[in-house]
Amino acid sequence: MSSDNKDSIGWSTAAEVDFIWYLATQPNAITLLEGYIAATKKRVNFGRIDPKIVIAVARERLAVAIEKLSA
Repeated sequence: MSSDNKDSIGWSTAAEVDFIWYLATQPNAITLLEGYIAATKKRVNFGRIDPKIVIAVARERLAVAIEKLSA
C-alpha cells in the first residue's frame, strides 16, 4: 500500500474498499475476507472509514468468492 491512499488522519473508505477488492483477488480470498469481517467486529476506531460500507463490500465480495467456489 502506498502512502498516496493515506493522509495524516488515516485511510479513506475508498482506499479500504480497494484493499477489500485486492483481498478478493487472492487464491485464499474466502479465508482473507472472513478474517477481515471478523476483525471489523473487534475494531475500535475506523477513523475516516465508513464501517457500514466496507463491511457491506467485504460481505458482497465474500458471497461472490463462495459462489465462484461452488460453481
